[in-house]
Amino acid sequence: MEKAVPLSDRQSILVAIALSMAPATALGYGRFAYSLLLPEMRSALHWSYLQAGTMNTVNAAGYLLGAFLASRISRRLGVGRTFRLTALLMTATLAMTASATDYYQLLLLRSLAGLFGSILFVVGSGLVQFIALNVSTSQVPAVLGTYFAGAGVGTALSGIAIPLVVRLPASWPAGWLVLAGISGGSLAVAAVASRRIGEPIGSSSSNFHGRQYLKLLPTFVAYGLFGLGYMTFLTYQVAYMKHVGLPEGRVILIYVAMGVSVTLGVFVWHRPLGRLRPHLAAVSVYATAAAGGVAFLASVALGVEVLGSFLFGICLMTTSTVVSLFSRQLLPSAMQTGAMGIATVFIGAGQAIGPLLGGIASSSTLGLRGAVGVGVLGIVAAAIVGSLQRG
Repeated sequence: MEKAVPLSDRQSILVAIALSMAPATALGYGRFAYSLLLPEMRSALHWSYLQAGTMNTVNAAGYLLGAFLASRISRRLGVGRTFRLTALLMTATLAMTASATDYYQLLLLRSLAGLFGSILFVVGSGLVQFIALNVSTSQVPAVLGTYFAGAGVGTALSGIAIPLVVRLPASWPAGWLVLAGISGGSLAVAAVASRRIGEPIGSSSSNFHGRQYLKLLPTFVAYGLFGLGYMTFLTYQVAYMKHVGLPEGRVILIYVAMGVSVTLGVFVWHRPLGRLRPHLAAVSVYATAAAGGVAFLASVALGVEVLGSFLFGICLMTTSTVVSLFSRQLLPSAMQTGAMGIATVFIGAGQAIGPLLGGIASSSTLGLRGAVGVGVLGIVAAAIVGSLQRG
């Protein structure tokens, strides 16, 4: 019988806040911030658009590989030890990116950032699932949501810091150093917090049946479709705003506002997620994100854009909370890390496919509006498939 380390509800939230620096780094600094540094890197290093895009491709490939390996590595080394080791490697990778100028070195470092970021995200979710075993039922969505909301913190902080840095000479290396410094400090706090949890009993055992994961197939597929939708939306969102003539300051404002709304998602959703049945919660979250995308496309008025970005942002990482809730309901706790690993494979595949579909749409008569629309349709499909999941 597995037993969680006894933490009070308040202590569990505090530990979850510390652990949330894992998704802040894995997603906010390690993945999304690249789009902020890309224009300066492309100009300074004389890249073509194909070379610049390949950086994202290898990062996504590393992320997928990490999702495959996370559960296996954590069973061998232990969840806590894997978390702390990967935190160190992730910070080192971001720091080394600042000193690399060779294209192939940067390809390697971007792929490693995806690999380590994925493992960090998955094993961190396993730790927060474990501490959630000991909190009151009503607080479970808050604990899980707090962890995943860290991605919003990373997005918002990078959105504030990077535009300031890129005004300086040799700005893109300085940008990566800033990201490495922020992630190093925050992950040090997360590493200390991880020692409060202990090692989940049974997490090193492989004595479970993979077919049990099939219970979550609709959830995994819906999560993958959401990955297709949200990554397509985010990939072409900034280009669409510039295409319709929005000023640079407004574009940055919306980017930062979306990051803040991701963080606020835990406060908006934790009570509804505690009361709704998981499949209804999934439909509600996905449908709200789709509504935000529709609103964003409906008008270029500032109020409508902010509303659309807010609705989209509060759902962006809440979908991970929904996956975790289904996983808790249908699987033993020793399989939680593996479940999030599989879910990350699905969403990673969606993230790789979506921008390609958006690119096809943008090259047609639909243009960039059609590319963003592909993202919204992907999220609608996620809502439909998510409704098929049953406990």
